[in-house]
Amino acid sequence: MHVLFILGAGKDSCFYLLSLEKKEKTLLRLGPDQLVKGQELGLRYLDFSEDAAVFCHWLAEALNVAIDHYVMLTQASLREFLFAQKETIEVRNPKAFTYHGQVSGADKEHDFQNCEEAFPQGPQSLDSAAFSRFIAYQEDAPGVFGVFARQEHVLRLIKEALLTSANPVTITKHFRYFIRLVTTDLSLTDCLRLAGKYQETKGQKIRRLSWDNE
Repeated sequence: MHVLFILGAGKDSCFYLLSLEKKEKTLLRLGPDQLVKGQELGLRYLDFSEDAAVFCHWLAEALNVAIDHYVMLTQASLREFLFAQKETIEVRNPKAFTYHGQVSGADKEHDFQNCEEAFPQGPQSLDSAAFSRFIAYQEDAPGVFGVFARQEHVLRLIKEALLTSANPVTITKHFRYFIRLVTTDLSLTDCLRLAGKYQETKGQKIRRLSWDNE
């Protein structure tokens, strides 16, 4: 099974192609500034009006890879899911970094202020605003893209939230809520099967790949 997961953020969207084959599990990570056929992926995604199905068809042909299914979740929906019942969540930052970008101010006059915020390595509690900066796409240092590890960590938080209960009825209820927040061609049964396959990889190494620019 080859599933493209899109963490939607407009032109700053990130793309993860998870291949759960018997012999080897791989994860191809693609940032929005990745060049494919001479075009940046984030802008190309916007060209398709963020239509995940059409984009997947184009990407599969452009990279000559298999993409069987897709799951698209916007950062806004991700925050809605993780912060549904709590004001802060616990994350474990793989490596210290400084966010450099913009944040919304308290009013229109101060909206989109320049911001630098240091995130230490290790566990920390984040509110929704800090969480947005934690997963925002950026180059931490020349050639260093720790954001992939941070976003993957957050995706694991989704899995943990979905599979916290041993009760199948509760798990299905969590999945039904989650499915309402995503755009996917997978059915609820397919999603449960995919989660099961991912669970099977526990303890196994997933080979992480990057695509070379043309």
